[in-house]
Amino acid sequence: MKINFNSIRILEEIIVGKNLSFHFAGHYIVKNGEVNLLTLTENKLLLFFIKNRGKRVSIKEIIKYMEKHSLYCSEQNLYVYISRLRKKLENDPKNPEFLINMRPGYIFLVENK
Repeated sequence: MKINFNSIRILEEIIVGKNLSFHFAGHYIVKNGEVNLLTLTENKLLLFFIKNRGKRVSIKEIIKYMEKHSLYCSEQNLYVYISRLRKKLENDPKNPEFLINMRPGYIFLVENK
């Protein structure tokens, strides 16, 4: 099934990597067979990165998106949210494979299928 990453409603499973999938409607990811629940903020943040996969996005762009969705987000808070999201996404959060820091922003990489 081909998924339109830019659609407003994402109800299906999104395969992010070999052993990682994102379930937007359910607010969870499945990593290596384990379910990891996401907070509302983490869910919205991951959706933003998936919609902008392969593109470097600035801190300001991310904060603007979060505020557009009525989620308070300062730059310092954003770093905390990203750190928490990495702990759920990455096998080794200190050496990320998906959510990469590219100053002055981030890039989300997904495996090609």
